[in-house]
This record gives sequence, structure tokens and C-alpha cells, in this order.
Amino acid sequence: MMYGYGFRPNNRLFSGGGGTDADASSFITAASITDGTQQDAINQLVVDLKGYSIWSKLEAIYPYVGGNATAHSYNLKDTSEFQITWSGGVTHDANGVTGNGTNGYGNTNFVDSTHLTDFISFGVYSRTDSQSAVMDIGGTGATTSNALGCKFSSTGVYAVVMDGGTQRKVTATSLGLFTANRSDASNRAIYINGAEYTYSNPSSIYTSRNMYVLARNNNDSSVDFYSSRNLAFAFIGNSLTTTEQADLYTAVQAYQTTLSRNV
Repeated sequence: MMYGYGFRPNNRLFSGGGGTDADASSFITAASITDGTQQDAINQLVVDLKGYSIWSKLEAIYPYVGGNATAHSYNLKDTSEFQITWSGGVTHDANGVTGNGTNGYGNTNFVDSTHLTDFISFGVYSRTDSQSAVMDIGGTGATTSNALGCKFSSTGVYAVVMDGGTQRKVTATSLGLFTANRSDASNRAIYINGAEYTYSNPSSIYTSRNMYVLARNNNDSSVDFYSSRNLAFAFIGNSLTTTEQADLYTAVQAYQTTLSRNV
């Protein structure tokens, strides 16, 4: 059965009429999620991502559910890989993770050159509406970067995707799902709540550095651009199509709505 743009797969259709998906169950066990609503939300998120054929393209998925540092560290895609190491002042609660803007961040232990099979896509779901010169996710190498700031300045979203050049997209808010995507050697795009804003650049190269959340890994020598935003989701994976970006937003927004923390 094919689904048109914007339609969310139904759990009953994709999971055989009920039950918990095996990957969702693995995460629920590892993260010690005991709340029934949270369990249902995680299960539906996995089912939706698989139904949209996005699951296989993502390498690290952080749903930030469970309310504590340990639960928020696990990768939904594979709990044995890319577990976040938290440092400094990061607050963990039912709304996800919140940086302190001075020394709080999380090291995803994900390196693009080692683990990606394609160009990159990455992003966060922000619950904080603010204009601030910070990076909500990112890592920079000697000559190239992957970084995203939901509303870096009055010129809007700041994005660098496997290159040394930046792109801005004016936005009135920093609320919702913000992603950066590289589709090929020349084309990049910013997505805000599933809507695409394309731009191009002639060069691309992997950073070969760990990606951080709530800050930027500066060439493995320092950490900078600390964020104080509240993030309720983050992901890193291979390039997604425009339709897949819209579907990702649909799935993530449904997930946040179930948890009563959607914006």
C-alpha cells in the first residue's frame, strides 16, 4: 500500500495488528522506560519510521524520553552504538534535554566518515523559541563542518553540511524540527518542519569528527557555541529525500504530540 505526502502510517497496518516492535522493545528495555504512554510513543515512532522507509537510512536516533541522563543517552536505532556521553550542565526531564549555554553538551560518538554510506542528514527538535548564536548539533573538522543552529541570528537558521560554507534561512521561530541535508556533491538543503529550502555549494567532504548535541565539537580540540535550548529529539543519518524529510517531520511531530510536548 502506498501513502501520499503527509499521511502517517498506521501502527495496525505495519505491526500486524498490535504488539511492540522488536527494535522499540530493545530500546524500552535498555532505557528502562516503564511509563505506558512513553512505551506506546516509542513503538509508534519506530513503526512510523519503518513504514516511511526512513528507518534504514538513519544511524543515530535520540528520542530523549525517560527523563534522566541514562535514558536520554541511548540510540533508538541500536542501543549498542552511539550512546551519548553527557558533560557539563545538561538538564534531563520529561521534555528532553536542555543545555545551560556555558558548558553542557552531549558527545554522540558518531563519526560521519566512519559510519555513513551516503551524504549526511541530521537535525534536532527544538522546544525553545530563541535567537542565539549557538549550535544545537554539530562537529567541525580541519576544513569542513556539519553544524546546525535553529535560529543563530536575525538572518535565521545556520547550517553547514559537509563543507566550509554556511547558509542561512530566515525564520520567525526556533520551534520544531530543524534538519540539514546533503543530497549530492553540489546540493544542500535546510528543512524546517518538513518544508524545504535548497541551496548549493561546489565542494563536500566528511568531517571525520564526532557530532555533539547542544554544542559544536571544534576539531576535537575544544567545544564551543553551547546551546541552552530544550531539545526533544535528535538524529544523524544518511541523506533523505524531500518527501522523506516531510515524512520524518510527520512521524516526529506525532511522537511529540503523544508525549504532550509538541510545539
